[in-house]
Amino acid sequence: MLLAHILLAFLSECKKEVERLQDYNHPLGIFNNKITMCYYLVLIDKTIKEDLTLANKIRNKFAHDLAMYFDSKLLQSWCRELKRHKISLTPFHPNDATNRDLSQVWVHQHIRYLNGCVSIARNQKRPLSHNFK
Repeated sequence: MLLAHILLAFLSECKKEVERLQDYNHPLGIFNNKITMCYYLVLIDKTIKEDLTLANKIRNKFAHDLAMYFDSKLLQSWCRELKRHKISLTPFHPNDATNRDLSQVWVHQHIRYLNGCVSIARNQKRPLSHNFK
């Protein structure tokens, strides 16, 4: 949802057209495409792009595998790959941090970061060109 707000804040002043782009079965209708577009427009950096892509994999794993749990080896490796909190908090995980702990810290860090991106994008909004009336 925050990526949609970043794109809405940044892209043209025609809110209805930008919202339509983000409808299901449209170019920005899926989360991964929003991640990619925000990255290509330099609204998020590479670390955020990689973390969001990994978070999307984690989310999809839980959505499509009802037997999935945080302590599985796969999710453990994915949670340990998340990078943003290493940059903003500490480069090392606490020894007693669970995968759930790591993912919760990651989520809170990204929400704060992406909220800031909305404000920045709003200040860089693309004006519509009216050269061809």
